Amino acid sequence: MEKVKSKQKPKKKISLSLKRQIKKQNVYPPMLELLVVVTNRGYGEEVTEFLEKLDVNLSIVSFGSGTAPSSLADIFGLYNKEKEMIFAVIQLDESERILDKLEGKFLLDEKYAAIAFTIPLKSATKQSMEQFI
Repeated sequence: MEKVKSKQKPKKKISLSLKRQIKKQNVYPPMLELLVVVTNRGYGEEVTEFLEKLDVNLSIVSFGSGTAPSSLADIFGLYNKEKEMIFAVIQLDESERILDKLEGKFLLDEKYAAIAFTIPLKSATKQSMEQFI
C-alpha cells in the first residue's frame, strides 16, 4: 500500500517558517499596500482629495510621461501621454474597498484615463509598523 501524504504538513512547515522569520527578522506579515494611481495630468489633486474622503490621508503626487508606442496608445485610447502618479500607503484589508471606489469614480471615465493597482509592502519592520497600528 502507498502512503497518502497529508496536505496539512506543508502548511504547518510554511506557517512555522513564517513565524520563525517574523521572530528572527522582526518583520510582520504584509499588512500594508502601496496604492498607485496613474491618471491624466491635471487630475492628481482631484484623486488625492477623493482619497482623503476615503481616510487615505497621506499621498504623494508625481509627474510622469506615458511610454506606450503611439499605435498601442491609440488602440487603448491613451491620447494624453502626460500623467500624474499618486502613491499612498493603505491598509491591506481596505485595499479592495478603496480600489472599488476609485473604479466607480475615475477608472471608468475616459477623461481621467486612470489605472490603479496595489503592491504589498512585505519588508516593514516591527518598529515602522507600530506607527500605523
